Amino acid sequence: MADTDKKKKRSIVLFLLAFIAVVILMFVANYRSIHVQELSGPKSGVEKLSTCGERLVAISKDKDIYTWNWNDLSARPQVGSVKAQQAAAMSPDRLIWVPSGENNVVVVSNLRGDKELKRLSLGVNERCILLQASPNGKYAVAALAIGGGSDKRIQLSVIDSDVTYIRPVGTKTMEDGLKLNNIGISNDGAFVSAVGGKDSGWILVASARSRKILWERTIADTDELNNVVFSQDGQMVYASEPGRFVYSFEAATGKPAKKFEMDKYKTPPNNPQTISCIVVSPDGSLLAVSTVPASWVLLWDAQSGKRLAVIHPGQFTVNSLAFSPDSSLLATGDLIGIVPMKIWRLSDTF
Repeated sequence: MADTDKKKKRSIVLFLLAFIAVVILMFVANYRSIHVQELSGPKSGVEKLSTCGERLVAISKDKDIYTWNWNDLSARPQVGSVKAQQAAAMSPDRLIWVPSGENNVVVVSNLRGDKELKRLSLGVNERCILLQASPNGKYAVAALAIGGGSDKRIQLSVIDSDVTYIRPVGTKTMEDGLKLNNIGISNDGAFVSAVGGKDSGWILVASARSRKILWERTIADTDELNNVVFSQDGQMVYASEPGRFVYSFEAATGKPAKKFEMDKYKTPPNNPQTISCIVVSPDGSLLAVSTVPASWVLLWDAQSGKRLAVIHPGQFTVNSLAFSPDSSLLATGDLIGIVPMKIWRLSDTF
């Protein structure tokens, strides 16, 4: 009887081991099928990834700039650096940035940062506190702090595709405690957006044509909004709250459209679940969202809201994403420099 029990236990153990081995092999096979390659990015970690034309650009928190060609990612990247507090890459090969200690001017240079092309001066009482390029890199938006003391205003200004001017499009008086977290601009430069919060999520959209704020609303479900991006055609604007949700609105009217929900997972008390980046694919079909500390990347059908896939990069802090120009590949960047950037083939994920 004892021998029979031992044989049964041994069979169960062998079955479990075989099952675990199959699961591991399936995971590894899937990982290898979608994981294309790794790139050695900035040593200080990736703060922002973007696609400008055929280029993949990684900007570090120390403002080191690494640039690859999407058509030949195996080639060595072009590397540059600028002493800046804000920086964004613009098509085809320009970098716009705010020099450290000089926040009343925007510099235009090549992507290496070693050849200055021009300087755009701001007003006497204007300070650039945020700088963001459009998804296609053709336009940029700057958030300018105006005045001080009890007069706290934020002016959203468009930088044109030729980088010849900074044009004000909307000014918001910031009540005490209201935070500005992020800004965005549509591919055609027609709309700009800002997000933040104070006890509730806050978003506004302004028109570059009328140079007025079109709409403004709060989201009671959350204390703040932290990321914002426009769809490729500029008709929708997506905004995330730090935890689990991404909201979409009609850009022209502010009418709510869809709500994308992340799975909830356990985190340490001092490291809550946070959406770190949202990005829309160049063909407009996909919405990609990264979450930390789990370091997952979730993909949705942008039109239907259907979840398509989850990628597990295995990185420490996936905080930046960028699609290839044809939307077939996705780059993930980590805030920790020892972790390489990774490229994923999306056609094999769903």
